Parts: sequence; C-alpha cells; structure tokens
Amino acid sequence: MVVDIDEPLNPRIAQQISTPELRNPRAIAIQFRYGFIVDDDGLKVLDLSAPGAPRLLSSASVPLAAATTSMSPDLRIRRKWKKGIAIIDVEQPEKPRLDQMYDAGGQLNDARQVKVAMTNASLFGYVADGKNGLRILQLTSPETMPEYAGFSPRPKPY
Repeated sequence: MVVDIDEPLNPRIAQQISTPELRNPRAIAIQFRYGFIVDDDGLKVLDLSAPGAPRLLSSASVPLAAATTSMSPDLRIRRKWKKGIAIIDVEQPEKPRLDQMYDAGGQLNDARQVKVAMTNASLFGYVADGKNGLRILQLTSPETMPEYAGFSPRPKPY
C-alpha cells in the first residue's frame, strides 16, 4: 500500500501494489528511492522515484526460500533462516546480490532476529537463535580487518 500523508491527521490509501511477482510480502525497508521487500521468494526491489506509482524492478531480486522475515528501518534485512544469516549487498539497488551466508560452523541454525549495532570501532550482530539462544557476531573489527575504517567495509563475521 502507498499511503498519502499530506494531511497527517487524515491519511489515505493512495495506491495498492498488486502484482503476481510479489508472493506474500512480509516487510519493506525504504532507503532513498528504493523499497526493499522480502516475500516468499526472497528479496525484491521497488523503484519509488515516482511515489504515487511505485514499480517492481523485475530483474532486481535475490532468491532466499523457506524463511520468515523481519526488517528494520536501517535496512538490515533479516530472515528466520536454518542456514544462519544472509548478508545481501544493496550498494547497487537495481542489482542486489547475495554477498555471503554465515552459520558459524553450524552453530546458527535457527536464526530468528538480528540487531546490528556499533561498539567503539566494531560492528556487531546480535542474533536471536531459537534453538541456541543469543549469539553475538563481530561483523567488522580493527583487530582483524585492516580495511575496517573504509566506507561500508565488507562484513567478515565470526
């Protein structure tokens, strides 16, 4: 749904997006002119450059099957995943790609939620793993990554 909030006390539905390519959409995160949607098939991208007429970019998707989903507004996309966590590169929103899967050697096998936060110079992922409890992943670190201080360094979870 596209909701018009020009009058905040009187919001209205401006448009409903209905397309066969979206299969049971569960969540959306918006960044700049793109909407990142997760559905039964995986990650899909909407072009929102014309807010009243969003369009699905049919070539912009990353397949990830058999998972439930949640998202946060800071574009950390998360799925319940028997294979750990999926890290998706959306630097080029019209060409998203699966960067890596990480399961900590099989120790992450029921990931249900991930929160990402900075502590000093390191980036951490706090993973709620249903079978194994809370797991903490260090995603970037000055001790293990010489390039950690660069712009958006590639995560190296451990």
